[in-house]
Amino acid sequence: MIIRQYISDITNQIKQYSMDSYISPKFIYSETINIISDFLKKDHEAKRKLQKLSTGWSEIKCLNLEEVDVVECAELDIRMCEKLMRSKNRLPDTFSYSFGNIIKHVASINFSSFYDPVTPRQWNAIQKREFRDPNKYYYFFIDGYIYIPVPKKQVINVEALRVDAYFISKYEVDVFNLTNSECIDCQNNKCLSPLDYELVCPGYLLNDVKKELLNRLASLFLKVQLDAYPNMNPNEPNSQRDIQNTK
Repeated sequence: MIIRQYISDITNQIKQYSMDSYISPKFIYSETINIISDFLKKDHEAKRKLQKLSTGWSEIKCLNLEEVDVVECAELDIRMCEKLMRSKNRLPDTFSYSFGNIIKHVASINFSSFYDPVTPRQWNAIQKREFRDPNKYYYFFIDGYIYIPVPKKQVINVEALRVDAYFISKYEVDVFNLTNSECIDCQNNKCLSPLDYELVCPGYLLNDVKKELLNRLASLFLKVQLDAYPNMNPNEPNSQRDIQNTK
């Protein structure tokens, strides 16, 4: 569903509570994202369910990397790491679930190699194994950045990656891709408003998200009404008389 249409639907339903009520589209969208995030974080199988869906996913088509000091990753054993590559820019925010960020794949530009997610400590343990697959590659995802560790005595020439993930905002992904114009031409959607992008929400959650949002908005609206007129008299909004005294 397009964000503009979603906000319009919610706004029309809010009017059932009061014709005078107004809640900004920005607030509606922000609360919606919070609710989707809450639902996904509580679902241990969210990633598996989402991988069955074709919608919602977005791809960073060219994530440029740069070499950084190995000590930048505090838990990484520098005795086993030849060099450390990191994305030049922080990625747009992704949704997460019980086991971390929802990322479908991290791959080379031509899909010739794929990288498995690990923590620095897990990577250290893998490097200590007597027998390990030299053709397996790994990445860390820390504070919005992708890190590629290169083991000692191993050559991995990687300067850019593709990242397919359940990003929160497709608009932000398009903006990110536009800043990497040396990698790819992403001019098609540059004039679209953020409201004209797809709302990133799995279809099986959409109705529940709407219900939860409407409950929150209704509760907020009714609370504001009571707080504004504590003595039930709109002509005296600052009165401190107890509501019970007006009965």
